Amino acid sequence: MAYIGPKLDTAPLAWLLLAPGALLGASAHGEWVAPATGWVTGLGGRFRRVSGTPTVAMSLYVPQDNGSPRDLLGRTGRVGVSISANGANAEASIAATNLDLSPSNTAIRVEAGQRLAWSMHVLGGSVEVGLVSILGDRYTRTVNSGWPTDPFDPAAQTLDVAIPAGYIIFEANRAPAKPHTPSPANGAAFNITTPSLSASFGDLDAAAPINDKMREYAIEVREAGKEELLWGGTGAVFTASDAERTAKRFTRVYNGSPLPPGDTYEWRSAVADDTRTYGEWSDWQTFTINAAGEADASVGSPAGKLDSDPALIAWSGPWTHPNGYTATQARVRVFKGSGLVRTGALVNVNVAPGLTITVPAASAGIGDLDPGAYEFEILAKDGISNLWSSSKPAKRGKFRVNAPALTPTNLQPPSGSAASQPPLIEFSGGDPDADDIPGSDVVWDVRIKTGAGVILGTYETAAYDPSTGKVSLQTTTQHFPSGFGTYLMDARGRDVSAGARGTSPWSREHVIIYQQGPTVTVLRPNYGGVLATSTPLYAVQVPGLIRTRWLVYKEDDDAPLYDSGQITNRPDEHQQRANYLRDKGRYDLVVMAWDNLNRQASSLRVPFSVAYEPPRAPENPAASSIRYPGDPWETGVLLTWSESDYPQGKFDHWAVTRRGANQPVENAVLLREIRNAGESRWVDPHPPLGHRWVYGLSQIVREGSGTVAASPVIEMEVELASHWSAVVLASIEDPAGIRAVLWTSLKSSPATLGGSSPPATPPVVTWGTNGMPTAARPAGKGPRTREFGSFTLFDDDQGSAEVKFERLEAMSGMVVSARRGKERIIGQLQPIKHTVHKWGYTVNLSVEERSHPEDGRRNSNGRIS
Repeated sequence: MAYIGPKLDTAPLAWLLLAPGALLGASAHGEWVAPATGWVTGLGGRFRRVSGTPTVAMSLYVPQDNGSPRDLLGRTGRVGVSISANGANAEASIAATNLDLSPSNTAIRVEAGQRLAWSMHVLGGSVEVGLVSILGDRYTRTVNSGWPTDPFDPAAQTLDVAIPAGYIIFEANRAPAKPHTPSPANGAAFNITTPSLSASFGDLDAAAPINDKMREYAIEVREAGKEELLWGGTGAVFTASDAERTAKRFTRVYNGSPLPPGDTYEWRSAVADDTRTYGEWSDWQTFTINAAGEADASVGSPAGKLDSDPALIAWSGPWTHPNGYTATQARVRVFKGSGLVRTGALVNVNVAPGLTITVPAASAGIGDLDPGAYEFEILAKDGISNLWSSSKPAKRGKFRVNAPALTPTNLQPPSGSAASQPPLIEFSGGDPDADDIPGSDVVWDVRIKTGAGVILGTYETAAYDPSTGKVSLQTTTQHFPSGFGTYLMDARGRDVSAGARGTSPWSREHVIIYQQGPTVTVLRPNYGGVLATSTPLYAVQVPGLIRTRWLVYKEDDDAPLYDSGQITNRPDEHQQRANYLRDKGRYDLVVMAWDNLNRQASSLRVPFSVAYEPPRAPENPAASSIRYPGDPWETGVLLTWSESDYPQGKFDHWAVTRRGANQPVENAVLLREIRNAGESRWVDPHPPLGHRWVYGLSQIVREGSGTVAASPVIEMEVELASHWSAVVLASIEDPAGIRAVLWTSLKSSPATLGGSSPPATPPVVTWGTNGMPTAARPAGKGPRTREFGSFTLFDDDQGSAEVKFERLEAMSGMVVSARRGKERIIGQLQPIKHTVHKWGYTVNLSVEERSHPEDGRRNSNGRIS
């Protein structure tokens, strides 16, 4: 127990005086700062009766900044002062009881550094307090009689006391003891994998009046002898429930990483009291999860690739158990990647160790599965320990459900096109399974039908080009037994290694017009060519050509992206219109042509792609500071570069950015977009001075289809010096938070300043006590007004500038501050006007409130003119 203040059974010289604060009605008052987190268990003081039959009590509270009480924390019972306590040495004291208002005899928790105050109250007479003897002198003062209705009402009574004496009984908090009586204790064993963990709380401060209790507890669990935790950290810290606080014992069901059966584990705990102070960890306690059996699906079935319906297969794996127990229940679980996708039904089995658990398809409850790779496991339990086998990835079986071949796409010739010879039928085909090789494991069927949909024949082809992913079938006149006419065509893929599940749906039907006509040869683009423009020039060769129609498709699309319509003027060439082709796009071109006999024919689809060159970076960029006419120093930045060599239709704009030299690139701010390709200079007129700036320049170029691309950003660094600064020593704020300068001192570097000085006394009015400023104008106080003078700034080369302080009023509700140098505002004064002998300055202010570091930094703008 620690006594802060005078202890009654010590010599007077050992007393510690608590410094007096503001005066309270009929009370002596002292302040105290808690030296540590702990508990106030009582108050005390010394006094002597002067007149009447007084009683005395003491209170503990949280004081305001001016010492007035704010929150009452507790009050002692009243102590009567008898007539016998009249003599010079007949003194009475207050017992440290009933400190808390309700319930009584309860300690008050305080935090380290917390500011508190005590107060002594007198009722029914008067007493002398401050009975402290120092070097033989006794200092006493008389407290007037009377107990106010509100003991904290400053107008209730008066007090004439200079050195009050009192003490606070303080108990520094003591950490709880190690948790005791743990469960499970060393050597415990479980048939479950989620045991309950519990232990009891003990604390030296648990007795009255402190009554400290368990607030939190933490648990750690690990495999025996290993460092890595299976459960612990913030995920295993818990707030004690009311029931646990009352019982002084916690209980928590294990909720960490799985505890595989058959292994030994250890756990420990720590508890925290009401101050959240933790004691030491308990000793590690070991426990064992009894061994369980397992079904090894890694050597079971299914395995490999399934070509049949997974809903029709059985699931199996051999069963083992260390104690020879028979499996009585099992279920199947299926995983895809790391995710569980199916949990089967619970199935009754009767399988002795060494035999195989088989879960029939009808009762497994797995159902059909989409094509892809999977893993499965069989979980089982025995009928004696009732322990389920644990999930072990190493014991999972692997299988794959076959995927059918892909449905053919991008059929050629295009639907509705005409051919004068039996056409080469082409389409894109393949199979999602990597082990199904197109042309070997995968083949394709092509159906030729009449225009009415009657199937004329189905033709198998295995002709596959792995470089293009194209399947082909060269038709002959035998495929078109009716000769010239209109036919229908579709196709499908077949994975011949997979039975019926490997066959794709039929593709969409295509119309083929087989008729007499010219031969169409595409000259540009080349087959598979890469174009660096979104407006290429196409070319075709057709004997007797009189008109063409140009169709562009996205790769594998059946509907055209672009249709030129029929063209008769220069039909052998066509310029692609803008806003259709995009960078990194893949396309097919088909040309429909008519000869001078008005016979129609179409080309095959010619694949090509578009890939733009990246925009070129600006050339010869430079940045420099500039000085305007009449300015005393550089206040602007000039950027220059070479003109763009892109045409105006290709060029979009120059982009100019700026950031601080210490800022990351992503903080760069866009200053200007310059749309003229021939522009080669730009001026940033008034960037803030006193900084090092990094300017960026990039060229933005149009790339077709409404898109643009940016060149790399070229960065240039410029430093602008700061020549003027102002230190603001006092200020005033209105309710909106705008600060007006009341008093400044000015200095210049390198220029020399002279002239009259600012007012000698800070021109600020406050209404607080003892020179302390108030938070706001008190009630009943009227507006205050001050007139301020002016002084002149001299610059040896540029003339002078007069700075005037205007008439400012602190109106009702305004916040007043007298910081006397605690607030430092440094700003750059920029010239904005020049006459023969006059200068004007704009001040950009950066505010640092050193007396309130938690407020951080704020920016403000003001003007002195």
